[in-house]
Amino acid sequence: MNRTILNALLIGLALLLTSNALQAQKLSKEEEKKWEKEAKKYKKNPAALKKLVEGQGEYKDQVNDLEAQLASTNTQLATKDDRISSLEDEVMNLELQLSAARQSIEDMSQAPTLDDKDAIPMGIIYRVQIGAYEKDKHKLDSSMATNDMTLEQADNLQKIVLGQFRDYQKAVELRNRLKTMGVKDAWIVSYRDGVRISVEEATGKSK
Repeated sequence: MNRTILNALLIGLALLLTSNALQAQKLSKEEEKKWEKEAKKYKKNPAALKKLVEGQGEYKDQVNDLEAQLASTNTQLATKDDRISSLEDEVMNLELQLSAARQSIEDMSQAPTLDDKDAIPMGIIYRVQIGAYEKDKHKLDSSMATNDMTLEQADNLQKIVLGQFRDYQKAVELRNRLKTMGVKDAWIVSYRDGVRISVEEATGKSK
């Protein structure tokens, strides 16, 4: 090995030893003798010195890789936290819509609806749906249902439907009132003998 390479390696070792010395307390005489002996050994064996210096670089690369993995993990955790926060906001919004819907029904209690004792009303019925939510994300408690609000389940969805009207215009009034109260997703649905049908078919049959 030529003298230039050897000198470079010795300088690298000196820098390494200096760095370690700055981080530690002052060396004792025994420690100084020990490291002087190590330095002489590496001077006689440049290959070992080269291996030591290169090994330091490999360790630094490993540290950099681990730091990158840690940063990636932290990013994934932050993404999950954002998703949880988003779901919590959706649940809160749903609760507000349900509260507004109940209030609207109370305000319209004077409107003629079907007899509450009629569990499955026959003929054409109009109702107002305010949402369809995946059960896995927003599982609604069936105890929330009342005479004027029911929870329907189909295709892994929970549907919230309000009111029961023979008159289509009464359902329109409820839908419009809900929208003015901030319930964006409100639309009319219809049934014949308890089975859901299209509004077009229902209005044609009811005329």
